[in-house]
Amino acid sequence: MTYLGKETTFRWLGHATFVIGTPSGCSVLIDPWFENPSFPEQDGEPEQVDLILLTHGHWDHFDSVIPQAKKHGCCVVCSVEMGHWLKKLGLDEDQVIEMNKGGTVEACGLQITMTDARHSAGVVIDDEYRYAGEACGFVVETENEFR
Repeated sequence: MTYLGKETTFRWLGHATFVIGTPSGCSVLIDPWFENPSFPEQDGEPEQVDLILLTHGHWDHFDSVIPQAKKHGCCVVCSVEMGHWLKKLGLDEDQVIEMNKGGTVEACGLQITMTDARHSAGVVIDDEYRYAGEACGFVVETENEFR
């Protein structure tokens, strides 16, 4: 666990999977893939997940999104196109927060701004690559204005 200051923590769970802990106790999971070879199995999956951020649809960022969202009953913040696939693959509509690059949404008391990222971003559905929007990044501002 890394303490970033202002009561904010940042934990790496291998590959591109991270958990941000906020001063109010919100747990934000980013690009969950718990089958990744660098996953710290001794730490296990997060016990609490209040929000998931999804940057794109590649399996090594997307694989654990739906199971984690269903398990914890939390929302997923993603592009409009990825939101389409999440709902088509069984996630409840009220668990999907769709947005576009440059936009900001509030969730769990956080301000989340979607930014540009340069990477391919298709998703594999039924063994076929499908368009799933463009890859993105996020700027997360906590309730105490820590970014």
